[in-house]
Amino acid sequence: MRRLIAPLIALMAGAAQAQPLVTDLSSHLIAITSSYAGTELLIYGAAEVAGDVVVVVRGPEEQPTVWRKDRVLGLWVNRDARRFYGVPGFHAVAATRPLRDIASGETLARLQIGDDAIRLPARGRHDELTLAPYRQALIEAKREAGLYSAQAGEVSFLGPRLFRVGMAFPANVPIGTYTAEVYLFRNGTAIAAQAMPLFVDKIGWERQLAAMATRHPGWYGLAAVMLALAAGYLGALAFRRN
Repeated sequence: MRRLIAPLIALMAGAAQAQPLVTDLSSHLIAITSSYAGTELLIYGAAEVAGDVVVVVRGPEEQPTVWRKDRVLGLWVNRDARRFYGVPGFHAVAATRPLRDIASGETLARLQIGDDAIRLPARGRHDELTLAPYRQALIEAKREAGLYSAQAGEVSFLGPRLFRVGMAFPANVPIGTYTAEVYLFRNGTAIAAQAMPLFVDKIGWERQLAAMATRHPGWYGLAAVMLALAAGYLGALAFRRN
């Protein structure tokens, strides 16, 4: 908490200079290592005027394919699919109150606040009615994986102006570029907004392995096979001696 005193004082001073909303992150990088099991990111700020604060963290964009299974000869097989694009791999929301009490459904849909408000465009020409179950299946799968949350936390005020919220990132969080968006609502209207970049990336040895697997898949596969053969040979020697 002591580490936040100076940044919060600076934010309050900035808000006093007629800026309706000033925000920042405790870190702009979430480092993924072999021991990573999830983390929490602190988002804090200062609001010049009274209102509701909504925080949205989303990203990176993906192109998932959703399959529909049908029963054929007693077996469940994939029969039909829809491929989506521009889908955030992670989407979490925190607010001072329930979203329905802050703004109308139309406003939330326009700003894509809440997992039900995310636009999920599909490739090709499809009827919106037939796309609905595929979209719902995609959202439910993200929710079950802990990657989508309609309201993941509650934004709390530390005084009349200062606010903070901790956003949880699970162990399976996708790697890529994120955006942390902070909105200030008053009487159902967003009167101020700020967006901040956030990066989730591997560091150290894990990053080097991932880069090698991406840039040189052939050599990476050969090295993996050789390592497996060496481990098997050493294991056989150990058991033979015993």
